[in-house]
Parts: sequence; structure tokens; C-alpha cells
Amino acid sequence: MILLSADTAGQGSVVDEDPDIIYMQIICFKINEENWKKQKEIIEIFRELNRLPEKIPKLIHTKIYRSLRHDTDFIIWMSSKDPVFIRDGMETIYSIVGHLGHTSFNLLSIYVKSPYLKNASHIEEDLKKRGLKYFVCYPMSKTPEWYLIDYNDRKKIHGRTYQNSNVTPNE
Repeated sequence: MILLSADTAGQGSVVDEDPDIIYMQIICFKINEENWKKQKEIIEIFRELNRLPEKIPKLIHTKIYRSLRHDTDFIIWMSSKDPVFIRDGMETIYSIVGHLGHTSFNLLSIYVKSPYLKNASHIEEDLKKRGLKYFVCYPMSKTPEWYLIDYNDRKKIHGRTYQNSNVTPNE
């Protein structure tokens, strides 16, 4: 359980922090067609986006990916233990790139340590590592029936899913 209150001092929220929760934000951004002519400005913007962790040190990580989707040119993925720093990151991102285009998709996710993964306790350290070549993001929710399946069976299903996701090497 996490409790939030107003940001009165400008230093973040008053959070009763759950050590097993990490907030993750995905921002998909589309550059307007006429702005693609501004190549030098776009390159400088990406350099500035790469410095986002220096500007907001409470972010656990920030990664930038080119998108394969037709409605998105790049994706920014960031995480923090406190949602206020996610908000600060978003404000900074929009101040840097907002004049060039628009957000095509936004997703805030709350990561809770999975009981199905042995190494789930290392998620924060894993996020700080050098990013992989590909990033796949999709919303996921479970139906109530999922939780009626025996725990060990659910664990096997999750294990196969994670095993399949690691079959293709990161080239």
C-alpha cells in the first residue's frame, strides 16, 4: 500500500514507500512532419533527453528507443520509486520536445514485485543496466479467473512466457 499527499515543499510527495513498488512511465512521441526538416534541432533534443537522469537524479532509469509503429517516432521509458519524479520527468520531456510534435500514447504502470520470479528483487538494479536493443510494451491485466488457477500452474505459465521472451538473443 502506498499513500500520497500533496507536494508542499517541492521536494517530492510525502510517500509511505512500499519497497516492492516501482512506477514506470512510457511516453510515445510523434514528431510533426514539418519538423523533420529540423535535423540539427532533433539531434540536440535527443542529446538533452539523454541527460534527463542528471536533471532528475531520483529517476531510477531513462531509456529512449526509436519506434517501429507508424504513429510514434520515439519512445521514452523511465522509472522511479516516487511518482512525483515521474511527473517531473514528463514536464521536462514536454518542455524539451513539446514544440516538435505530440504524444501518441502514454502509459503509467505500477510494477509490483512478482511472486513468480526468483530474481524479482533485483528489478531496480536491472533497470539501471545498459538497455537492450528492443523494448516491447503492451498493457496487460488478468481476469478474475486467472487467480482461480492453482499458484504452481500460474508460475509455470509465467515461466514459459519469460523463457520464450528470452529465446531470441539481443542482436
